[in-house]
Amino acid sequence: MKKFILSLCVIFTVVLLVTGAAFAAEPDAQVKGLWLEIENFDWFHLSPEDAAREHAELEIDGDAVAYTRLLDGGDAKVIILRLANPDNAINGENIGVIVASVTGIDEANIEVSANPGADMAEFENEEDLIPQVIKYPHAFVSYTTEEDGVEFHNMDHFFFTEDEIFFWVRISMNEKGMEEYGEVTQGWFERMRIVERQ
Repeated sequence: MKKFILSLCVIFTVVLLVTGAAFAAEPDAQVKGLWLEIENFDWFHLSPEDAAREHAELEIDGDAVAYTRLLDGGDAKVIILRLANPDNAINGENIGVIVASVTGIDEANIEVSANPGADMAEFENEEDLIPQVIKYPHAFVSYTTEEDGVEFHNMDHFFFTEDEIFFWVRISMNEKGMEEYGEVTQGWFERMRIVERQ
C-alpha cells in the first residue's frame, strides 16, 4: 500500500506542475480502454476568449492516464486520473487516507462522503439528468489547499470499477474560479460517464 501511495504522490505532483500545451479540440481523444468523459464539457464555458486562456495536457503511461485542463490561466482546474486499483484495494472506506497521503492535508480537514453505487432503475422516471457514473461505487471528497499563497477549493470525485481501475476527478478552483465556474460544476458532474473506448 505504501508503494502504491508513493506512486500516486509522484503522478499527482507531476500533474499539478504541468502548465499544459495549447488547447485543441478533444485533447483526450487518443485515450483507449475504460475512460471517464465529461460530455459536452466545452459547451459550459468556452467563448472564443475563454478558449484562448485554456490549456490542456494529456499524459499516458501504460494503463495510467492523467488529463489536465486549466481554465482562465489556472483559476480553475479539472484533472482526470485513471489509475490501476489491484484487488480493488482503494475504495470509499479508505479514500480519505489516500487523499491525505497524496496531498499532505491533515485527514481531519478532509470531508468524505462515500456511496456503494446506485441502482439506475430507480431513476427511470426522473426528469432531471442523472449522472451515469453514480451506478459505480463512488466517493466525494472536499478540502482546501494553498498554491503560491492562493487558496483553492477542491472537490474530488472517485469512481471505482470492477476492472481494478479507479478514476480520480479533481475540480480545483480559487475564489475567482468559483465565481466564474462554481455554478456549472454540477453540469460537469451530471455529464460524467465512464465508457469503453476502442
